[in-house]
Amino acid sequence: MKIHTLAVITIAAAPESVYDALTTPHYFPTHFRGFGPVPGISHEVLPKEVIHYQVGMVRKMYAEDTSVLTEKITELEYPNLFAYEIISGIGKPLSLLVNHGRSVWNFLPHGNTTIVEWHYVFTMTSPVVYPVASILIRYFMKKAMQRCLSNLKTGLEKKVAATA
Repeated sequence: MKIHTLAVITIAAAPESVYDALTTPHYFPTHFRGFGPVPGISHEVLPKEVIHYQVGMVRKMYAEDTSVLTEKITELEYPNLFAYEIISGIGKPLSLLVNHGRSVWNFLPHGNTTIVEWHYVFTMTSPVVYPVASILIRYFMKKAMQRCLSNLKTGLEKKVAATA
């Protein structure tokens, strides 16, 4: 059984700028601060030889609760789509409820702005946990995602304004 959540925001920047920022190593952790029981991300570690994300590469995301997520980049379609899967390392209490996550980011041009859609689909450990997992994902994870998008928006729009 799966639980889906979605966060959306409009950013006053071109899709190429938004995509480039999000797929730049070490940029995302500075914006994902978590919410409630969903921990923020403190930093990421890439394989030593990697400078840019590549399909098939694995990255480690270090969470503020000391868990270490192992994520595999599954899709990169410049400047429209970025996707990855959590393949291990989900920390408690979330690991008691879900055992896998898949994230897809879509960057949709809209005039002089970009609509960013961040989808997350989690696979539950058991149908029995659905009521609790649903609250954790659809409320707390969604809030964490929306907070992250707001942080990204602020940072990117400041950067665009500074170069205008």
